[in-house]
Amino acid sequence: MATLLTTKSGAPCIQYYDGKDRQTITLPRRFSKKTAEELMHHVERLRYFRDNVLPVDKRTLTWIETAPPIIREKLADKGLIEKQQKHTCQELWDTYLAEKTGVKESTLEIYDRAQECFFSFFDKGRQIASLKPSDILE
Repeated sequence: MATLLTTKSGAPCIQYYDGKDRQTITLPRRFSKKTAEELMHHVERLRYFRDNVLPVDKRTLTWIETAPPIIREKLADKGLIEKQQKHTCQELWDTYLAEKTGVKESTLEIYDRAQECFFSFFDKGRQIASLKPSDILE
């Protein structure tokens, strides 16, 4: 069972017992009590599914997918969900080219030119998640 608490600074936090230890997920103060209550409910559900080796239901998965990244990070840090892999622009480009087999030499030249243009604007180590629509349009 999870409990909703408030820290001295007024930030909402959820405490729960995870088998052997008490765990705490503290949210920034900007999150409302309603969001913290939703998180508490989903923490209980995630623990239930994990402890009983059951697949997570669609409702919980949808909530996780639409949750702010900071909440997903906190859930992943506590082992309640899998950490999202952060891919770089270079990894994206390499994966794309690896899937393109059996192309003509002229097509490979076009890919090379496109790669030069792409990386003249985006850093190879930049995280895909950090790209904004405005960056891509520019």
